[in-house]
Amino acid sequence: MTGPNMWLARPWSERRSGETDTRRGDWRRWYERDRARIIHSSAFRGLQTKTQLLGIGGSDFHRTRLTHSLETAQISQSIVGKLAADASLPEAARDVLPPPALMEAIALAHDLGHPPFGHGGEIALNRCMRRHGGFEGNGQTLRLIARLEAHSGPFGLDLARRTLLGVLKYPRPRSRDPWPAEAAMDAPMRAADWRPVKSLFDADLPVVDWIFAPFTPDERALIEASRADGTDFRALDTSLLELADDIAYGVHDLEDAIVLRLIAPDQVHALWHDHRNDVAGLDGAPTDAAIAALFADDSARKRAVGLLVNFFVVHIGLRRENARVCPLLAWTGVLAQPAATLLRALIDLLRRQVIEQPVVQMLEFRGQDIVRRLFDTIAGDPARFLPTVWRGRWRASGDETEALRTICDYISAMTDEQATRNFELLFAARGGGMAFGVL
Repeated sequence: MTGPNMWLARPWSERRSGETDTRRGDWRRWYERDRARIIHSSAFRGLQTKTQLLGIGGSDFHRTRLTHSLETAQISQSIVGKLAADASLPEAARDVLPPPALMEAIALAHDLGHPPFGHGGEIALNRCMRRHGGFEGNGQTLRLIARLEAHSGPFGLDLARRTLLGVLKYPRPRSRDPWPAEAAMDAPMRAADWRPVKSLFDADLPVVDWIFAPFTPDERALIEASRADGTDFRALDTSLLELADDIAYGVHDLEDAIVLRLIAPDQVHALWHDHRNDVAGLDGAPTDAAIAALFADDSARKRAVGLLVNFFVVHIGLRRENARVCPLLAWTGVLAQPAATLLRALIDLLRRQVIEQPVVQMLEFRGQDIVRRLFDTIAGDPARFLPTVWRGRWRASGDETEALRTICDYISAMTDEQATRNFELLFAARGGGMAFGVL
């Protein structure tokens, strides 16, 4: 097939199972079906009680991984709509644009593999799996949607090839990068010692081989040569996802911090003073009044947040990075300067004034400790502590690495609340009630 639809049809619409049938009268195409599978998955529901910026339970207002994913999906669709309406976009780029349903599916799925307690849980599981391939949330997302989630047996959600490619943020096997010198295991669990490398699990490389099958050897080599931070080479859809993710974090999570009084007006006004002249005159640029409205009543704040999101979306375009590869890899989404500088400044402000604050780091460490102790306890006697389904998977493991990966899969699927309840049942003097259930 050639023409505008070639990047949406085969081989990009194919599923690993080979499934081609649709239900009688089902009007949906491949990516609408992918979106539905993600929304109805247990992993997606679990995001409602997984940490985004702050721990769950401290407030009914602030965002979770679920609301963040929904906001990222909405922004992703806005980006695609803006690009499709851009008359200056070259026809070659327009032909490869993802449809809204595909972009929404990718965004809804992008955080499914993140464990309880955010990066704290990720650090703990990476430490626990240090001799067995490590742990990384984005790698777990691919593993979950392509292998673990209940829908199509060993194929997970059995999503279309282009959907899986879009979720593949860090297309680099973990074994490509050496492990750092191992910290003493009896020493305190310093986060800096165990931050995971952004990568895929080597055990899931057969899935990656299938995703990359339509590419030429040279195209695949370019993808796999990407640095561990993923900045060198990505598919178009992934680059658009990353922009939407950054906007959702830098603007919507900023709203959380403002409402919870973790960021003061003078801090935002000082940042705005540094960048105001650079963005003045650009289409949709914020004004002094809009920035002040972030600290006004709810209605004014919502309008200001919407204005900021729109400003960043308006200044997203496409750039051709490499003319020697297929269009799906050649084009990438970019946020024009100085809008990109302003967004990065907002993200840095959140990091300094929220994430790096001692009380937030203490909560993160608490989550790390819960996850680590759960892993050590369950790994010490899996037949005793694993629920029935997971116990069966553990017993079917071919070696120690696969067995420990099953325990890691089980714990990473827990919500913050499930992990806390299980921890209290095991270790608290007055823990009670059934906590494990079936995930």
